Amino acid sequence: MKIIIALNTSWNLINFRAGMIRALVAAGYTVIAVAPRDQYSERLVELGCQYIHIPIDNKGTHPGRDIMLLLRYFWLMYREQPALYLGYTVKPNVYGSLAAHALGIPVINNIAGLGNAFVNNSWLTRLVKFLYKISLSRSAKVFFQNKDDMKLFLDEDIVRSENAAVVPGSGVDLAYFSLDMIEYSENQPLDNSVAV
Repeated sequence: MKIIIALNTSWNLINFRAGMIRALVAAGYTVIAVAPRDQYSERLVELGCQYIHIPIDNKGTHPGRDIMLLLRYFWLMYREQPALYLGYTVKPNVYGSLAAHALGIPVINNIAGLGNAFVNNSWLTRLVKFLYKISLSRSAKVFFQNKDDMKLFLDEDIVRSENAAVVPGSGVDLAYFSLDMIEYSENQPLDNSVAV
């Protein structure tokens, strides 16, 4: 059985989804990791999965680039015919889910955070809420990292209560991201690159 997992960076896949990828591969699934190419992309293959590059304009709002992203996801799903699509981060959740739904592929989404688009009440906030609503409407399950985000999605009627759940954690490997690996002092801020 083939599973596609998509995020907005290969870095994210390596640092926060490697354990899940290894477990799925060990259980006999063919896992296809989909993300833009970065310095961590090659390490995905070492996990035993296939890697497919899809460029994502993460912070952009250009409709042409987003339509191209939707078409890329659609072509990928059509070609690979996965049994399941796992979407993480905003654009893979929205455009990957829309493509999967169009082809009748079951979808599980993970909303790890709401991001900048939800901070202000602007046209972008309304657009993102609308896109989430149509893209999550037929998902088998939508997981949230915290109760507040789930409540917002339920209150705004973006997701149905029977499809929503809060996960007890994000799957972070606490042995890898231990406090011992970070040297910290009050005078020196934490360096995010230390954990990578």
